[in-house]
Amino acid sequence: MGASPLEPPKKKGKTNKSTSQRQKEELAYLREKSEQLEAELETLKQRNREELERQQREEGQMHGGECGAMSTAMVTTSLDEFGAPTPSLWERIAKRQREEKAKAEVENVKLREMVQSQMRLAKSFERLLRKRRIWDQLQETSSQERGEGQNEEEMLASMLHDVDTRYPQVDEVLDEHGLGESDPAVDVKENANMKFSPGDGVYLEYKEKKYMPFDYKVLDEVVWRSYGEGKLKLEDSQVSILKNMDNVLYARTIIPLSRKGSTSSDKEPGSSSAFSVMKRFREESRVVYVWYANTSVKRLGDEGFSPVLLVQKGYSVMASATLPDGSSGCVLRSYTSSVPTFPSKPSESESEQEAQHREVGLLTEMVFAAYQQCRQSINQTLENLVLDEMAKNAASTPATSSADTPRSACKRR
Repeated sequence: MGASPLEPPKKKGKTNKSTSQRQKEELAYLREKSEQLEAELETLKQRNREELERQQREEGQMHGGECGAMSTAMVTTSLDEFGAPTPSLWERIAKRQREEKAKAEVENVKLREMVQSQMRLAKSFERLLRKRRIWDQLQETSSQERGEGQNEEEMLASMLHDVDTRYPQVDEVLDEHGLGESDPAVDVKENANMKFSPGDGVYLEYKEKKYMPFDYKVLDEVVWRSYGEGKLKLEDSQVSILKNMDNVLYARTIIPLSRKGSTSSDKEPGSSSAFSVMKRFREESRVVYVWYANTSVKRLGDEGFSPVLLVQKGYSVMASATLPDGSSGCVLRSYTSSVPTFPSKPSESESEQEAQHREVGLLTEMVFAAYQQCRQSINQTLENLVLDEMAKNAASTPATSSADTPRSACKRR
């Protein structure tokens, strides 16, 4: 049905003006966020330098103390029940300090990599947001993707249907994005980018090809159980498992959104609320995960309307692999696309429309929240959970008596 020829020019002019203003403000917010990330990186570097200096001082004091107390340490060295010497107090302290130092260095490296990745992401996002066509497409939201007119059960059923439909495409998608079986591991500097396609518009692309020294079945068991228990999440998020069926998980995740900077509005940022469906497909020699998440912003006074929406679709494959050092392990290949959009209220007054177009920073924060969720669940939480699981298994498995090692060592002497 055609509209009146007199109406479009007037509305288009208003939208263009509002869109242009929104573009300027969001770019200013993004630049300010980049500056904050740069400052955070400098703080991490300074903290690392101070930590190294502190450790050097303590090591110097430790060596001095060892010299002064050497005779005492030697006298107090005791033997265990099998006649083998036990570590002295100084040896135990030195060992603990080495372990703490190594752990702190690893965590510091992870933090720096996270901040540097966010800085690269901010720059690629800024390049895209400078293009006017990006903003036009951001506002052309599909009501089908948003699940308009559906209740929760209908929405989740529709999401599961999408997951089942995409499952046969997993190898094609991974190959297309450089995640095939013969492709090299993904460099941490290239795993996240903002991109544009005519079909999806602007979107966050996150890809991962990671080798791990675990059997893929162990990895799958830990991952699936951890998802079902709500453990694979960001620290400040809340995960509710809606349904945990055979190889299908339905969940809702709430993440507080941070809005900082002089360019953001006074309105509370609220939180992102995501409904997600994940399905596991166990094949003969690998396990495939396919998921779909629908994220909106929840704030007081918005009456259920979300100023930004984000649709996330992902794939992950776990399989056996030979690690770079020649040992056996597994490879994890993952690809996720996160597409943000600006919905419009069905019938809004000019003041409501202007307020909507003045919302600054929500787009940026939704994208960064999606990135952090992708990266942290794979790179940090997942690794820690698998290592904890293997440590528990090792502790519960009867091992060779600790007496054998000291005794055989004494014989070799």
